[in-house]
Amino acid sequence: MLNKDIKVSWKERLYVGHIERWIPFIGTKVYEAFVTQPPVVRKCGTVVDFTTNIFGKTYAIIDSGDNKIVKLPIERLLVLHNKKK
Repeated sequence: MLNKDIKVSWKERLYVGHIERWIPFIGTKVYEAFVTQPPVVRKCGTVVDFTTNIFGKTYAIIDSGDNKIVKLPIERLLVLHNKKK
């Protein structure tokens, strides 16, 4: 376990299912833009622990605060710092 809280941020793609039924309402231009660039949300959380698999890849176990524990590679994470006074 870690002594300090490390706050991190990462991007997560949203799952949007069955958007084809909305084509008559949003139009084909908006639909094509939506399909080529799927929506992305920035999530934040606190690192609980680090793990390494047998191939040497390091993962962070993160508590995202919304009753979820997430395991992500450390390359995808961005550390959030507090402003210095």
